[in-house]
Amino acid sequence: MIQPINIKSNKKSINDIALKFYWSNRDFVHQENAALNIDYTKYSNNLGGYYPLLGIEFLHLEENKEDGTSYILLIDRYRKKAWKSSRTNFTKTRTAGYKHEALIDAAENNRKSEIEITSDKMLLDFGQPQFFKTAMFPNLKGFNKTRQLNIAKVKIAFRIRKTKGTEIQESKHIGYIDMIGMLTKTGRKIDYVIK
Repeated sequence: MIQPINIKSNKKSINDIALKFYWSNRDFVHQENAALNIDYTKYSNNLGGYYPLLGIEFLHLEENKEDGTSYILLIDRYRKKAWKSSRTNFTKTRTAGYKHEALIDAAENNRKSEIEITSDKMLLDFGQPQFFKTAMFPNLKGFNKTRQLNIAKVKIAFRIRKTKGTEIQESKHIGYIDMIGMLTKTGRKIDYVIK
């Protein structure tokens, strides 16, 4: 009987890259993986305290990398359906979904929507506290809530952009996380939940 030969494809794809998340206040990081046992946090004046940076491990990155190519992590925020503001036309709406913040808008808001991938393990500071209002923390910026919240959630999705010369390719969303802002008796906190 002739046995079939499995031929492995040499085609590289950014859609084959996966993400593993970690951060300094997750129990499993401290207990199970000493290499990812991070205590890296950053101080925020908005919070009046420290928040955990988000760690990302890019799985299958090395085997899918191409020479002469740059890779950018794209950070998209979920936005609800909303009316577009206009004095004369209120019939247009913004559709719901994950939206990518333009670089100029992200910079104006002290956030990052694009980060160059320089390693297969990275600690990300993309302006996490800047997604929440300072005066009414943790109410979200960009949403007109007048009631003080004790907890709020920002849904975030991640993609990868590959650039080789003039050719640009973007992956589907390959990782999702909820960033949680909490107002507690001990202060303002930020945490993450993997979706």
